[in-house]
Amino acid sequence: MSWVELVSCDGHRLDAFVSGDLTNCQASIVIVQEIFGVNQHIQKVCEEYSAKGYFCIAPAIFDRLEKKVDLNYDKDGADKGKDLKSRIPLIGALRDISAACSFGSKAQKVGILGFCYGGSLSWISAASMGRILEWNPIQAAVGYYGSQIFEHNKRIFGINVGKEEDKKTDKEEMEEEEEKNLQCPVMLHFGGKDPTTPQKEIDLLKKKHSKEEMEIHVYPNAGHGFNCDMRDNFDQESAALAKDRTLEFLSKHLAE
Repeated sequence: MSWVELVSCDGHRLDAFVSGDLTNCQASIVIVQEIFGVNQHIQKVCEEYSAKGYFCIAPAIFDRLEKKVDLNYDKDGADKGKDLKSRIPLIGALRDISAACSFGSKAQKVGILGFCYGGSLSWISAASMGRILEWNPIQAAVGYYGSQIFEHNKRIFGINVGKEEDKKTDKEEMEEEEEKNLQCPVMLHFGGKDPTTPQKEIDLLKKKHSKEEMEIHVYPNAGHGFNCDMRDNFDQESAALAKDRTLEFLSKHLAE
């Protein structure tokens, strides 16, 4: 457990928390923070997954505005975290995640796992990092309760589901289908009582992407942040089930 310095492709320098042995691991996992920074909870997640044989690295995305952000799970922490998030350009966040992927790519394979803000960034990375940065080493992505996923799903893939389209050539259909695909397998976890992730939006995701592309789980009794034992909304049963599913998914797609 330690900190390293990363350099993004635009020259920005940022810190990252690391856990596990990069020279002797199943694969690397980039752990993407909530709006509260690379705090005690995110560091604990890194340690839990490195105990399962993964090398974990959590880039401090807020370093683009302020170093060593570590916020409490209260109104002041949430307000500051939302403000910082609103001022981080998406391209900057993706570059920082890409830098973490590059560091972890010394392992055979790289996955990504994010929560809240990081859950959205994990999905966006799986959907568009390769198109935006022209490099995407991510081979499996997991996102927990990412409320920005829905907006970006509409922007990237469109919202028309099941409509008849003008007849296209086989080549045009193949090219269009490739553009609509996620760039790696994805698993998403949502709380059934989370007002930031409405069921109607989850249903639209399911319609837009096949089960082979994206596996979605909704936990009926869970709210936003249900995985974090430092939050009031922590739901131990849902968190344990989601973690078991995540470990199985990562093992399937990152195993040698």
